[in-house]
Amino acid sequence: MNDRTKAFRRAIRELATVAYERELGSALESLQRHFSAWREGEMSPFELTDAIHRFHNGIARELHNQYSSQSFLEAAVAGAIIRGTIAASEIPEAARERLDELTGPDSPFRGD
Repeated sequence: MNDRTKAFRRAIRELATVAYERELGSALESLQRHFSAWREGEMSPFELTDAIHRFHNGIARELHNQYSSQSFLEAAVAGAIIRGTIAASEIPEAARERLDELTGPDSPFRGD
């Protein structure tokens, strides 16, 4: 199924961008808690630097790799749908059928 329509490919790219932004934002909220702890004196500057380093080399890199690989973008978007990052109501019609296939028997599309 490599002959996807232009509308499908565009929908997948747009959904991937939405999912990436939401998941990265969530991860940054977690990092923000480290900054707050540092400001409150509950964490040393060295511990904060270590947390930033772990963030950069961990979740930030994982998310970048997940949402920048064109060959796995459909699967990444399907995973975001399963995790609830993207709601079924946000899926354009052009991508609905294929994403329904990828999300399996517990597809959120079946509840619409």
